[in-house]
Amino acid sequence: MHGARAVGDRGRLEEDVMAIDPVCKMIVDERSAPAVSQYKGKTYYFCAPGCKAAFEEDPERFVTPKKRKGLFARLFGNRKS
Repeated sequence: MHGARAVGDRGRLEEDVMAIDPVCKMIVDERSAPAVSQYKGKTYYFCAPGCKAAFEEDPERFVTPKKRKGLFARLFGNRKS
């Protein structure tokens, strides 16, 4: 059951373990992700092998925070996410 919650041995719901694909920003279940990669000691999960391939070609492109521009930057500043 993709995305389902299971009842644990103490009767509590076990939360899904979700991650965001750094390439396409899709939400991915870490337990059933079609592709996984390691970069600088961190594990990244992907919705498809194509996203993993794009990430591995230039990982810094996807892990480096982008500076905010325009009105949003003036209102909220260039904070790190």
